Amino acid sequence: PSGHTASATAAYGGIAMLYAQSNDSPNRRAFAVLTAVVIALVIGATRIVLGAHTLEESILGAVIGLAAPLFLAIPKQLFKRPLLRNRGWWLFLPCLLLLALLGRHAGTENVITVVAMRLAHWLGACAV
Repeated sequence: PSGHTASATAAYGGIAMLYAQSNDSPNRRAFAVLTAVVIALVIGATRIVLGAHTLEESILGAVIGLAAPLFLAIPKQLFKRPLLRNRGWWLFLPCLLLLALLGRHAGTENVITVVAMRLAHWLGACAV
């Protein structure tokens, strides 16, 4: 899995969650979370464009990184009540998704490579 994508998702998602929890404005909360999502997506996409990771590896990195913001999003009341009754099992969702995708090959690497190469050529980002 992409460590860069995991770290970006955890760090920016965590910062966004902390900001959202300390702010009363729904618009500012949404903006913070949206900004974190966009940053994490851009970092994940750059890992694919640079050829460092496949789409699946970037997705797995993001799923792993989601654990931190999800943990911060859990209301404090959930820690005082039984875990399953209060949807605390959402913490385990990234782990289950990771296990479900582990070892899978979606066959999208060739399509992504072609799109990335055309985009890089179009943007003049790399000498191809």
